[in-house]
Amino acid sequence: MTVIETQRMLKSLIEYYGVLLEKDLPPSISGVQLLGAIAENESSFGVYNVSKHETAWDQGGKYFDKELWTLHGSDAATSRSSFQLMYPIAVREYGLSKEITPQEFGQDHVAIYYVLKYIKKKLSLGASNLVEIFDSYNSGSYKDAQSDHVKQYIQRGLDNYASVRQIRGLKGGRLT
Repeated sequence: MTVIETQRMLKSLIEYYGVLLEKDLPPSISGVQLLGAIAENESSFGVYNVSKHETAWDQGGKYFDKELWTLHGSDAATSRSSFQLMYPIAVREYGLSKEITPQEFGQDHVAIYYVLKYIKKKLSLGASNLVEIFDSYNSGSYKDAQSDHVKQYIQRGLDNYASVRQIRGLKGGRLT
């Protein structure tokens, strides 16, 4: 799939699922803009929809998953899709079949369902505003101390949230 095709599909997915996400978000947050901002932060809106290896999830890392590694090798220690969600998190915490390969999970139309589950879990754990949601999405929890990397991620997220609707021509959902 070309970058243009990836971005076209990503835009459609964000416009559809962003509206669905809004029932779980605080009324001041647009699901379309939130998903768009995350996709901008993680992959420049699909331009860099590539697997990213995370050593903490591979052999010797603190999150190593031997079963997934046996099935998929180091590919199991990657984040995937335009939203860069960790494959092992989708399998272990949100019900993705371990028979779905990391490469298949890298397709946005497969990953989006688990991205929504991930965001909803962060909301259920208390994330209630954009700063906390971006922090949780990137670091796992907004309750821990923010590293400089996380602070930069949050700022990029806020900037992208403010501009993504216009830049990417996103439609639908709440306007904030």
